[in-house]
Amino acid sequence: PDPPMMSEKFASALTISWIRRPNDDEFLLQMEDETTGHGFITVYNGPNLSYVIRSLQRNTEYRFRLCVKNEEGQSKWSEVVWYRTQPDRPQPPSKPQIRGKISPYSFHITWDPPHDSGGAEITKYVVELDEGQGYNPVYEGAERDYMFDRLT
Repeated sequence: PDPPMMSEKFASALTISWIRRPNDDEFLLQMEDETTGHGFITVYNGPNLSYVIRSLQRNTEYRFRLCVKNEEGQSKWSEVVWYRTQPDRPQPPSKPQIRGKISPYSFHITWDPPHDSGGAEITKYVVELDEGQGYNPVYEGAERDYMFDRLT
């Protein structure tokens, strides 16, 4: 058969689907998680055209292959395909700390990265300032410090 396709992906689940051809009765979907060292393991055996694999690790690549059964026997395995789960939302960074001296019109803050990045690289931090009318962004970037200046 054609290789299985990914229909949906989440941080801890993948929906894998495939196409039925004439005379295809039952499908056998196998998955390999290279981190376990167990090789391909059957995750679905039945007549449906899709299956949701749950309890997966975030931002991790898994390998899949498919074969078909009918009254004539079992087909060869499809080509192996790789699909990756999504990363998850990171935890918040540490509370901002004052760095250096506070002057009447400026101060410098710094913070530590989150303990859990969600399984992906942190690409941007956002610093917001409340000047009495709600929070407004004052910084967006990859650096972990910011200088507030021209304050009143």
